[in-house]
Amino acid sequence: MCDTSNRLWLSRAAAARKLGVNHHAVQGLVNRGCLAIRALPGMRPRISAADVERLERDSVRPARSA
Repeated sequence: MCDTSNRLWLSRAAAARKLGVNHHAVQGLVNRGCLAIRALPGMRPRISAADVERLERDSVRPARSA
């Protein structure tokens, strides 16, 4: 996680882990404008941690069967 401009940013893999999805799903969320992405100098693009937390909090996930 890195902090730039008073905002925390996650790698695509870290965002996927937090959301319980694969990296393709994260890219889809970026493409639909649900997650902000930022290219930082010398680093791979990063995903807004605040957006990931918002999706975690607001999303309804299907119940897992035992």
